[in-house]
Amino acid sequence: MKIVVVSDTHRQLDEIKSVLLKEKDADVFLHCGDSQLEHYQLYPFMSVQGNCDRYSSFPEVRIITTEYGNIVIHHGHLRYKYNLKYLKEHKAKICLFGHTHVKTDINLEGILFLNPGSLTCPRDGTKGSYLVINLTENNVDYEFKYL
Repeated sequence: MKIVVVSDTHRQLDEIKSVLLKEKDADVFLHCGDSQLEHYQLYPFMSVQGNCDRYSSFPEVRIITTEYGNIVIHHGHLRYKYNLKYLKEHKAKICLFGHTHVKTDINLEGILFLNPGSLTCPRDGTKGSYLVINLTENNVDYEFKYL
């Protein structure tokens, strides 16, 4: 299963469309919040609500079941809610988040924490990044990509 993950795009639809064109063969498209767009504008991306999406109808958190295990997606600004205890209760193997605008990959107590960075407003000296995850039942491979 190929999953494409973006975050913190802040109304910049052209960059999202560029990712869609580059990653046409993906099975799932995820947005970790702060798109400041509507569902129909983000399609086929599934999103969660970021701190700048206050008036959206996106959920705060999504849990996706895959052959590898559960993926929990949240924006990251409500860390007190979606902490290790929460992730373990929901049998998360991967936690996707945004908010910091900085690429992150950390394995903590058996949970892989991944932040794609920001596609449009990076704070890590890059020109904008996104994440491609390839899952099988027993393996996860991921790569940060740039526009």
